[in-house]
Amino acid sequence: MPKKDQFTSFVVNYTDTLAEVFLLYLGIICLASVSFHFAEGLPILQSFWLSFVTATSTGYGDVAPKTLCGQITAVALMHVTIFVIIPLAVARILSVAIHDKNVFTHEEQEELKAMLHKLADDK
Repeated sequence: MPKKDQFTSFVVNYTDTLAEVFLLYLGIICLASVSFHFAEGLPILQSFWLSFVTATSTGYGDVAPKTLCGQITAVALMHVTIFVIIPLAVARILSVAIHDKNVFTHEEQEELKAMLHKLADDK
């Protein structure tokens, strides 16, 4: 299986519910917080504050990364949240909200196949 298909399969299998997407988001927040804690020398609670404020693109300005590592973490966190987490969350919400009421059940599909085979055999 090509790497692109493996990645797509991984994303689909491990983010198929909104709860899993939320856990992924919290995991990313924790990683960013640890990075801010060590790179910036911030207390852990202030590191979490910076992570949440950065992830939501709020940027109050009360705390800002000053080191290169902290700035790279902030940029990565902003982009991952905007371009990965938000689209995954929206896709999961829409997949629940949009339900095709015209989907055939397995039994209906088998019945249709049998009818088509009977029509083909009659000709």
